[in-house]
Amino acid sequence: MYDATRDDLLAVVRSTPPDVGICAVVGHSPSVHEVTRLLDDGRARAPAAVAARQEVAAHYPTSGIAVFGLTAGWADVSAGTATLESFTVPRG
Repeated sequence: MYDATRDDLLAVVRSTPPDVGICAVVGHSPSVHEVTRLLDDGRARAPAAVAARQEVAAHYPTSGIAVFGLTAGWADVSAGTATLESFTVPRG
């Protein structure tokens, strides 16, 4: 989603049907970065998750991919309702 706001991205996620198991959102900064920081509940303690949180706190580079585990249904996604499990920046 180009030129979308944080609220636009959240609206897309919230409109995902409940029977969908995986939702991929492709967008641009600053909204993708804002949503990533907003959703994370900070609970993950695995080294990869801690590293992901630190990287996202610093910046969200082009082509960055954040992976979350949800603690709520799609319709209820809001601040702190997901756990940032990993973050990667594929380069080719």
